[in-house]
Amino acid sequence: FGLFWRLGQAWGHVSWGLGAYTVVQAIGLAFDCSLVLVYLRKRGAPLIFLWLVTLFFACSYPIVASIPTMSKDSLWALVMTPLSLIFIEACLTRGKVLKRLPVLLTFVILAFLFLAIKRTGVEILLFSGFFLTVLTLVPTHYVHPVRVRRFRPVNIATALAWIGGTAWL
Repeated sequence: FGLFWRLGQAWGHVSWGLGAYTVVQAIGLAFDCSLVLVYLRKRGAPLIFLWLVTLFFACSYPIVASIPTMSKDSLWALVMTPLSLIFIEACLTRGKVLKRLPVLLTFVILAFLFLAIKRTGVEILLFSGFFLTVLTLVPTHYVHPVRVRRFRPVNIATALAWIGGTAWL
């Protein structure tokens, strides 16, 4: 928010910076809502459900009011939405989607922003990171014991690095 405040001062009046902040928030909210709708459609949601979600996005006061009131949590929500969608996809694919480098880099960058914007992000990422780690480590179908033993040190080291990294931040 301070960046837009200073930008407005550079433009001659603080209101210009606040207006730019509002426009950036509105664009971000539109991007997040469309991202959610595209993801739901990709997952096979029925068209009537997508219309109901669109109606919810358009009429829900907490969503719509975050822009003109310049809610301090709206920037956090703009980062949280794509991070949550990547997290959901990682859970559904048991971590396989994170093997793609662009997805992994996006996930790490969004996680860093998530932590930097608000302190509550630490607890959320620690808990969800633990959940994702357990989900990827515990097999839900039969896996040959030799394969489990072979990857156990790598999985445990990765889990400890994730937990240590998020705790440090």
